[in-house]
This record gives sequence, C-alpha cells and structure tokens, in this order.
Amino acid sequence: MKLNLLTKFFVLLATASVALSSCTEEIDQRNRYTFTGETIADYLQNREDIFSSFTYILKRGRVGKNSTGNILSLLSTYGSYTCFAPTNEAIERFLFEQDSIYWENVRALEAGEISKKEFFDTGIHSPRLEDLSDSMASEIAKNHLISKGFLTIDLNEGAFPQSNFNDRFMTINWQVDEVGKVYPVINNNSKIIISDTEVENGVVQTIDRALNPSTELLPDLLKSQPEFSLYSEALALTGLEDSLRRHFDPTYDLGGKKEKALFSDNMVPYPDTKYYKNTLLVLPNKMLEEKYDIKSIEDLIELANKWYGKDFYDVVEENDYTSRNNPLNRFISYHIIDRQLQYASGSGTGGFVMENYKCNFSGFDSEVNLPNVHDRYDYFETMMPYTTLKVTKPFTNPELTGEIVLNYAQDKGKRFHNPDMRQHMNAIVYPASRVISELGITDFDQNALNGIIHIIDRPIIYNKVEMQGNILNERMRWDYLSFWPELTNNNVRWRQKDGDNQQVMIPDNYCERLKFYTPDGKIAMYPPTGNGPGTYQGDELELIGNYDFAHRLPYVPEGTYELRFGYQMWSNRGIGQFYVDGKVTGLPIDMRNDSYTSITRVAWLADTGDAEADYENDKAMRNRGFMKAPASIVRLPGQTIRDWELTVRAILATVHLSEGTDHWVRLKNVSTPYDNVGLMLDYFEIVPKGVITDPSKPEDKY
Repeated sequence: MKLNLLTKFFVLLATASVALSSCTEEIDQRNRYTFTGETIADYLQNREDIFSSFTYILKRGRVGKNSTGNILSLLSTYGSYTCFAPTNEAIERFLFEQDSIYWENVRALEAGEISKKEFFDTGIHSPRLEDLSDSMASEIAKNHLISKGFLTIDLNEGAFPQSNFNDRFMTINWQVDEVGKVYPVINNNSKIIISDTEVENGVVQTIDRALNPSTELLPDLLKSQPEFSLYSEALALTGLEDSLRRHFDPTYDLGGKKEKALFSDNMVPYPDTKYYKNTLLVLPNKMLEEKYDIKSIEDLIELANKWYGKDFYDVVEENDYTSRNNPLNRFISYHIIDRQLQYASGSGTGGFVMENYKCNFSGFDSEVNLPNVHDRYDYFETMMPYTTLKVTKPFTNPELTGEIVLNYAQDKGKRFHNPDMRQHMNAIVYPASRVISELGITDFDQNALNGIIHIIDRPIIYNKVEMQGNILNERMRWDYLSFWPELTNNNVRWRQKDGDNQQVMIPDNYCERLKFYTPDGKIAMYPPTGNGPGTYQGDELELIGNYDFAHRLPYVPEGTYELRFGYQMWSNRGIGQFYVDGKVTGLPIDMRNDSYTSITRVAWLADTGDAEADYENDKAMRNRGFMKAPASIVRLPGQTIRDWELTVRAILATVHLSEGTDHWVRLKNVSTPYDNVGLMLDYFEIVPKGVITDPSKPEDKY
C-alpha cells in the first residue's frame, strides 16, 4: 500500500465525477458575491458560522519566525491579497485526514511495513483544532494566501501568476459537477464554492477543501501515484531520483538584505531564498501501453536502447543504469528540466513560455498590445548532459495553436532524416483539465515540494542529427533571465507586483552558470512591471559599477554559430568589452545614447517600406557589426522595437561551439570613469551559420 495515498481512504465525502467544460458552459453566477466596506479579516470574522475554524488558524499563524503580529491582523490592513478560505467543514475534514494518515504511518513503522526513511509525518497528530502547533497553524494559513488579489474570471487554466505565502504556486482549472454546474478548482482538489468576493483589501475565494500542497519531494510524489509506476521505477533504477531530492540551500543568507540602486535612492533586495527545483515530464502507464506497447520496465529499456544505444553513441554502458552513458539513464534524464515550469495559459506571467507582462509606467499590456501572430518559445537545459529542450506555443500552426509543445519541428518533421523521430516531436503538455477529461486521472497530484510533474502525450528523444538539422536549426533567442534556473525557481524571473517596479540584486555564487570576477560590480534585474515597453519579455539585466562577469552559454548542437545580444542605448549606460571563451570579440560595445552612438555609429535608418532600400540599410548595419532589433517585439501599439533607434543587436562573433564543452561569454566594464554607468542585457541569440547564409531562406526581420 502506498501510505501517502491514504488520504483517498479517509475522504469523508464522495468525490463527484468531473468532466471538462465546453466553451459554451458558464460558471454559475449565483455563487459569485461582491462586498464592499469589509477587509478580508472583517469578512471572515463576520461569518463565524462558515469560517470560525479558519479564523482561529489565522490568529495563530505568523508570516515569519520573527513576526510579532498574526496573519489575521495582516489581513485587516491595507494591501491586496487573495484569500482561499476553507469552510469549517473543510478544516474539520482536513484535520481528520491528516491525523489518520499520521497514525497509520506510525502503525506501519512499528509493524515493520515501512522504514524510517519512508515514514511520513503530516505534522498533525490530533483531529482537534486546539491541538495544532503554532508552526502548523502558520503553514496552513500561508498555504491559503497570495499577496495580490486575483479574480477567477480574469484567469485562464494553469498556474496563478504569483506564489502563495509559502512560495508554492497554485493552479486553477474548471470542472463540471454531477448536475452540470461549472466550478473553478484549485490544485485539482479544492472547489471554489463562492467565487470572487471582492473586499477592501483583496478577494476571498471560499473553498470546500483545505489546500494542502504536497510536502513530498519529486521522486516520492511520483512514486505515490501508481499511474506512473514505470517512470518511477526507471528513476529509481537509474539513480536519477537522488538528483531530484535537492530542495533548498541552507547556507544562503542574503534574504532581506538590500543595496542602493543605480541612479536612485531605492534600496534593492536580494532574493529571499535559494530553492532547487525541477520539472519532471512523464507518461502514464496506460498511455505507454496503448500508444507504444510498453508494459514493463524491460519494454522501456528497449525503447531507450533504440535511441540512445550504439547506433547513435560511441560510448554506451548498457549494464550500469546509473551511468550517464546508459541508454535508460539518457532517456529518463532528457525528461527532466533544470527548473520548475508551471503550466500557464494567457493570464499567467510566465511558465513554459512567457505569457503576459504589463508595465505600470506606460499602461502597456502584452495581452492587448502583443498580437498572437508569432510563435512564443523558450529553450531549457535538461538533466541529460549537454542537451537542450525547445518549448513552443505555436500561433502559426492551426493544429497546435494554444498548446504547449516540446521540440516543435519545422515543416511538421518533413526535414527529419529518421522518420521514426516523428513519433517523438511536437509533444504536447497536458493541462490539468485534459488529464481529467481525456486520461481519466481525477486525483493527479503534480506539485511537489521541489518541483512539478507534467504529463506529456509522447516520449521525447534527443537525437543529435535531428536536433542539429531540424529542431534547433534556427535562430535561437533567449531572454537573458532564462539563462539561470535559479531565477525561475526563486520567483525572480517572473517577479511582477502591482505598483512595484523594484529591481532584484543577483548575488555572487547564486547562479551556477554565472561567475563574478570583481567584488565591486553588481547585477540587478528589472522586472516587467518596472520597465517601459521595448524589451524582450519585458525584463532586463543591468550590470552596474566596475563589473566583470561571465556567463555560460546554453548547450546547443555542435556547429558554427553567430552570437548576438540585444540592448537599448541610454544616457546612463557605458562601454563594455565582450570575450568568448577568453578571446576578445572585437571593439567594445558603446551603449551611451547621444547623436553619434544612437544612429551614426550603428548606421541605423528607419524603414522606408522600400524593400530594397531597407535591405541595403540592414546590410550596412551588419557590416558595422549591428542589426536592428526584432520586429516581433512590440514596443507600443503599432510600433515594434525594430522601429526604435535606441534598440539594436550587436554581433559579437562567429564561433565554433563544440559538443560536451562549456562555452563562456565574459563582459567587462571599460568605461572611464566606470562608476555611475551600466550595461544593459536584454536577450541573447545563437544563430547557426547555415541560417544566415542560406540564400533560399534568408533570415527574417522578426
């Protein structure tokens, strides 16, 4: 028996069957109230018959260890919060379930049925509300709060754009009950029974089950769900499950520290935490059997041997599953991404791909101002050494519009040398609603303490020939903040708060792929809400002071590439020298904004609409080592950053990037004087030489 599934046994109320709602169904508006004149604390306290248990927990809870006030007091103050408020019945059921699980684990441990390592302590050892510890009261309270008000009617399926007070992300989807009513459901488990109650300091969402994000680590959460036993067995056999047990760096101690910002008196914080997280991509046993006739671990090993054996690799260790040269090890590790990626749809700020960003200064809203005519994409490294996974949200392919697609293939795979690879391209990530409606998995728990599990519709394969010649044979563009998984895992990259344009400092030794060579240089991240529009994905990095940094390039197939980076010229920026693998790339890049640097030096001229004249201007810019910014990035309605003379791309070098090697780009301040100037980094491009020189398909302006 899987002890961490015992919750199912102790459920007090039968779970209604659910199905995905059609586009014509609407949420029952009779369950939506709007109130004014009350804070969240007032609203809960004025309805003791519904919320007295949750109010008691909020009174006991503290936001931090050193907090003097309770959480209920916080919810009576000015601010903006979302409170998921469980009813008294929901709290009673939760305490009973968690207490029952704990004592069943105690019994099993004493009987020798489980080991101490497998023992699961829920932290709740009594069904009585009064017996809760202060720490558990704090834990429960913080699971139900987000520091921003969200209405369900403004959210699409997927993750909330902001984590809760425990740094855990919540998900939302819509389900249909047994009488046909559509309800929003949080974390695939808790139904919102009264939605979108607006109060003075936020929104209250009344739920029928207490929120209880899993405290298990990724491999344990996967193991607890029998539907995924083949992937779980493969994780254990390869030893990769040990790599998925990292969660948090206890030595990191800069949380709460602030430094003075450049060009202002603002105090800029360092990240509060340093978490390690991963995304695990899996197929349920039923899908493996029906689509690929894989019924056992031996069958999975056979599939791995087909793609990662001696036909494709010089070094293969078939008998040692823990070796990185073992086919099964390679297969499973390519299904593990180096950061936690939420499923976001439209209203999310980011997830697998950037969905939406807004700018307080200008009123820019990418949902309104950024048309869905260009594919949105990102690239992430996997646990398989020296490999990259491409993630795309296509808008140019009607068959896949709106889907999250892994290793999206050009021309539907027509360029593949091996036709069997077509079974492993264009893999779709299932949102929670489809997991329920199409796969019939109604109790899917995907959110682990240190990452997330996503179901995909086919196994993904890293084949060198096909990745080099098809999937990654394109202009690859990275948002600079996507280089480092630590920024995603600690809510830095997607940092976005109403009325908050505050930067975040990136400290030394925080990112494994970032080196600091001088103690008096700083790196600050500017979030989307803080920037004027005109940057890729709304954010940017600013190198400050006597900077001297290096960052590792993402892994790409071996070949010759042109390296570029995008930036804006501005009056408070200086001059930086770039190096690739220790070799200088050419003249320093001057980012100062004056009549010489902004136009004359880079030969920038506005597009005229005359294709031949515009081509000649682009050519003249390339001869000087520059390009206009992409026309796919909108600055303002009707204007892209290609139309703005202050945004350009600098061509750093054409280099050969070898496989199995780390390649580094170094950036050094050469301004005189060096203080009070910065260097702006927006995005980075790695472009195969063949893409640039192919006369039959010249590189487009996007």
